[in-house]
Amino acid sequence: SLQFYFSVVLKLSETEEIEETIDASVMGTVIHDVLHILYKDYINELIRPEHIKAMISKVPLVTHQVLEGNKDFKGSYAEGKNLLIVQVSQLYVVNYLKKELSVLQEDKQPLYIRELEKALSYNISIDNTRSDDGKLVVLIKGFIDRIDQTGDTLRLIDYKSGNVDDKKELKLLDAGELLTDPGKSKALQLLIYKYLIEKNPEIIQVGYSEIMPGIISLRKYASYLMPLDDSEAWQSPDGYNNFEDVLRDLLKQIYDTDLTFTATTDPERCKYCSYAAICNR
Repeated sequence: SLQFYFSVVLKLSETEEIEETIDASVMGTVIHDVLHILYKDYINELIRPEHIKAMISKVPLVTHQVLEGNKDFKGSYAEGKNLLIVQVSQLYVVNYLKKELSVLQEDKQPLYIRELEKALSYNISIDNTRSDDGKLVVLIKGFIDRIDQTGDTLRLIDYKSGNVDDKKELKLLDAGELLTDPGKSKALQLLIYKYLIEKNPEIIQVGYSEIMPGIISLRKYASYLMPLDDSEAWQSPDGYNNFEDVLRDLLKQIYDTDLTFTATTDPERCKYCSYAAICNR
């Protein structure tokens, strides 16, 4: 919670510098942008194998176009380390597209892209003693990389260029973990996406019977879509029955001025934290 305080409350940030070496964040942005460009012409159109094959052939050209337009990178991507990073990025995208192609051919289920990079929001009211009327309205926002539909299932997909451990990060046994375990941040993200879709039903104009939030890790392309598993999280008689109650409690904690923002007890989490020097970790 102390990291949240530094970044969101105090709005402290590192000096932004234009890099000459492609770092992980630039690489992740490039991969997201490439996938967006490749799929955007097929929104609400039945995705066919020939479409995926055409996307695969365009990967090198689109990757270079995206890099040339990236404002955070000014170096050359035609030689040395940057060339290797670009080739790895292209390999991630191509391998994923080949996996999508094989799934499409094997499952025989129609696939439609419904939305790409969709921004959603919803106002939620929470109790707050510092407000005149005892209530505080908080705007919840989400940005979903891809919303697609296969059969009667609406899938809310977040792309990750890094590794994802679905058995640890996407398995939720107790909803209370969302309030206490930073390792469940990806599960929280996906549940917020599902919540926002449920609160904005007009966004999707076609019928569906199930919402499946999940993550596609480009590094683990063979796993394809790794869905959130929260089937046991809401069954405890002493726990939460729905996600909105969890969200309200989380927001109450954030806005409770009597609670102190604290540093993590796990030093491993400090290795890549921008604020480690402030904490003297």
